[in-house]
Amino acid sequence: MDLPLTREPDRNCVDVLVVGAGPVGLFCANELIRQGLTCRIIDKKSSLSEHSKALGIHIRTLDVLQDCGLIDAFLAEGLKVYGAILKSNDSQLAKLEFKHIDSNRDFLLDLPQDKSEKILCQSLIDKGVQVEWQSELLNMEQNADHVLSLIKRENGSEDVIQSSWIIACDGAHSRLRHLIKAEFIGSAYTQAWWLADLHIDWPLPEDYMIINASSHGPLACFPMGNKRYRLVLTAPNDNPAPSLQDIQQAFNNRSSDAAILSDPVWITPFSIHHRQIQQYRHNKLFFCGDAAHIHSPMGGQGLNTGIQDVYNLAWKLALVQRNMARDNLLDSYHDERFPVGKDVLKKTDIMTRMILIKNPLLVAMRNGMIRLLTSFAAVRKHITRDLAELNISYANSPIVKNSAKKTMLKAGEYTPSMLLKNLYDRSHLTLTEICEGNRHHLFLFVGLEDRVTKTSLKAAVLAPKFKNMLDVHLVLLDTPSVYPESLSIWIDVNQAIHKEFKIEEPCALLIRPDKYVGLAQSPIVLADLQSWLHHQFISL
Repeated sequence: MDLPLTREPDRNCVDVLVVGAGPVGLFCANELIRQGLTCRIIDKKSSLSEHSKALGIHIRTLDVLQDCGLIDAFLAEGLKVYGAILKSNDSQLAKLEFKHIDSNRDFLLDLPQDKSEKILCQSLIDKGVQVEWQSELLNMEQNADHVLSLIKRENGSEDVIQSSWIIACDGAHSRLRHLIKAEFIGSAYTQAWWLADLHIDWPLPEDYMIINASSHGPLACFPMGNKRYRLVLTAPNDNPAPSLQDIQQAFNNRSSDAAILSDPVWITPFSIHHRQIQQYRHNKLFFCGDAAHIHSPMGGQGLNTGIQDVYNLAWKLALVQRNMARDNLLDSYHDERFPVGKDVLKKTDIMTRMILIKNPLLVAMRNGMIRLLTSFAAVRKHITRDLAELNISYANSPIVKNSAKKTMLKAGEYTPSMLLKNLYDRSHLTLTEICEGNRHHLFLFVGLEDRVTKTSLKAAVLAPKFKNMLDVHLVLLDTPSVYPESLSIWIDVNQAIHKEFKIEEPCALLIRPDKYVGLAQSPIVLADLQSWLHHQFISL
């Protein structure tokens, strides 16, 4: 029997138990509810974080927050950062700017983690869910159709929560990872690091990240607004309790810019690891965020990768839980996100080792290489897109299919930028705006040969069979004199999209709830398209 989209939760029996109420866990609970699932969220801590911790929210993650209805609150609190300036001593090596890449925004957002958590926690409260603080997971047992979790409360009492699934968002020291004895493969960097949250009075722009790579070690300055910055730097000594004076001295050794540091809110030493769990799914248990992968903060990828882990998993879990897809769809979570995590570990490790170079000859070689490579616009664009996490692809995923090789459309890529005109209300919307929400969208383009009748018939056949999870749209070249009124119909004004993406024959494009292309097919072969949909989903 299919589960309804929403229902009143049984206090001790829910669809999903989320363990960990950091930013990834809080986002996870919000996203599960948006997908129509019931959940509880627990954390052994007593409250939200009070420190800035994770900071940068990249362009792709901002796209996610917009789809999830959270973007306005984040934009109201965060600082728009338009790029990064890489320096070495008194010279500028490179300037990377988001305005030069094709994206929905030309900035990332710097927002301290404590503020991000408050936004996400308030959103949960608005949805009727409270974080269960001081609730520690002691043990977990997976059965054929549910999970039993033993919880210890603040007063020493114990409770059992039954859930269909459990998601580990409990960080680098994950209790769930230890319970199943999963290896966290990798190692620690030998260098000690310092972090400082303070004011900097200097002449540099406040809406750019400033990265200094000197022979004394790296110094990264991330703006938070009103002259407050997050500083990340290697410790010049083994001082376990650095003072503001220690930070100022290290700053002066690594930056040629005159600056006065003041008003420290938080100064702390820390260490860096690069590790990854080797399987993101263990039957009914899934790992997200730092519970699955930890790495150097260079590039600010950690929080973003964790949020996108959840965004990839939640819609799949919702379909399976509501008996609208088969259980093996959930295997694709590991298939798609493990390579992304592995790639982040590799790239941040390279960045970290490059910036840690101290040998003067090697420093000169590194700086010369950076200057040379970033002198090319194509290289700057690639690096900036990578930083913004716009290069993530699921092209090798077992659940995507590309059979439209004569077009410029590619399965596994993020939704392409397209502007369409609605036939009925004449509004103009982008593909991502049309696809907002938690459903699949199938767009059927008629092709430059304009085979309207045949393509319309195919749309009419598919629409009712998968209407519980799929919206079907017909994309025409011009306003037709006769059209099926039951269909969603869009106009490709001046054939711009057909021409840009070389859609000469009728073409099918399936957009998943996470806004990645699940299928690109041209020409449209109805039998093959139906077969693929039946393989992925359970029709009416």
